[in-house]
Amino acid sequence: MSLANYTVCGTFQRNAMRIVTRCIALAALFAAGSLLFCSFDDATSLGGDIINTVETDKVNMGKHYREQLLDSSGLVQKYSISGNGGIVHTVTSSLMIVGERDGESSFGFVRFFCPPDTDTTNHKRISFRPTDSLLSVKLVFSRIDSGQAGDLNLYYNMDDAIDTTKVSTPDTTTMPYAGTISFAGIDSVLDTVEIADTAIKTAIFKACTTTAKSAFPGAYFCFDIVRRQNDSLIRLYGSTPKLLVSVDRDTLPEKIDSVVNSLSVEKALYVVKEDTLISEARQNQPVSSYASYRTAVFKFDPSSLWAAMKDTATRATNRLISAGFMIRHPGNDTNALYVKYAVSTTPLQGGYEADTLFDSSSVLMFLPRDTITFANVRETLQRYARQNPRPVSLFLYLRLSFNTSAALSSEEYEQWRTVTWDVVPYLKTIIYLP
Repeated sequence: MSLANYTVCGTFQRNAMRIVTRCIALAALFAAGSLLFCSFDDATSLGGDIINTVETDKVNMGKHYREQLLDSSGLVQKYSISGNGGIVHTVTSSLMIVGERDGESSFGFVRFFCPPDTDTTNHKRISFRPTDSLLSVKLVFSRIDSGQAGDLNLYYNMDDAIDTTKVSTPDTTTMPYAGTISFAGIDSVLDTVEIADTAIKTAIFKACTTTAKSAFPGAYFCFDIVRRQNDSLIRLYGSTPKLLVSVDRDTLPEKIDSVVNSLSVEKALYVVKEDTLISEARQNQPVSSYASYRTAVFKFDPSSLWAAMKDTATRATNRLISAGFMIRHPGNDTNALYVKYAVSTTPLQGGYEADTLFDSSSVLMFLPRDTITFANVRETLQRYARQNPRPVSLFLYLRLSFNTSAALSSEEYEQWRTVTWDVVPYLKTIIYLP
């Protein structure tokens, strides 16, 4: 055999040995990996035994990670706080709800602005003429409940700069009556009321036809909307009310035209109050209500959590890997909920304090029916754990909200929603122990 043939044969043998060696190495790695993955198999303890018997201080999962629960055994108290007084819901693209149900009542408020009827560029009138005479003044509302029967009374509110922080139920015995919207249950959602009070009509007409802009910057005209029947609600579209001023206009000796000037609503809101007896009854119950901003409160003793997080070797605070309240949808409610949650270490008295907390640090979560949702509070609890001294109390607050992007039928229902939390939320944490 020639030298060249020996060279080729040797090269082939060396390549074959490399291939065999690589195959053996890969098989060994695969076997080791299979043993490692056994540690995640609930059916066998082989993987866990291998991890926990080799360099135990470094890889023992049970030693370095601990699950700590703060459940009903750590619950100190459950109750609710009210919104303190009338709760103002400003209406933009959503609904104005007027009426009473479940111990909560509301009235609506709309404000229109009449600017001077002057074209400042050409010094001409915009909508009216000096010879126009008043025909009528009407208010028009769009309603979502097309088949609902009932009445709404309108009252003239002379307080055009309504103080939304001190709103109370309208005193209908002293306010000028402006008219009634009657719903006959017909399949119509456009409702009109004509103002019968001469003084109110004259004031509006005079304001709308004034042209002296320098002396007349404009005027506001406001109306309160009150539901006459008990235990029922009327839902109006908040952005669509109109104030219509109609006049007779002589264009020819034998022809008279009716001209209408339409003013859009400048401000709309509705104000909700709890009945006194209902408010007192709810104080000792974990109740959340969107309309009245009543907020459910759960007070816990977190001492067991702080003890579990304490590193006895370094006297430092061990790190939270995960922390969240497990919140169960109330069993007595059949609809999906939108819930805002927040935590603090001090009790809130309601009203401004609660609003401030929810405006600054609350989180909105979706809570479908028959579900439990994880409310993440890890960063906040880690911050509390590093305080010295550590807080002696932990408060979880639950307040209902609604999703403005949801379908109108859902939005309609959730703007007047009350739930009682029948299962105490529990805190589930995972702590890293170095």
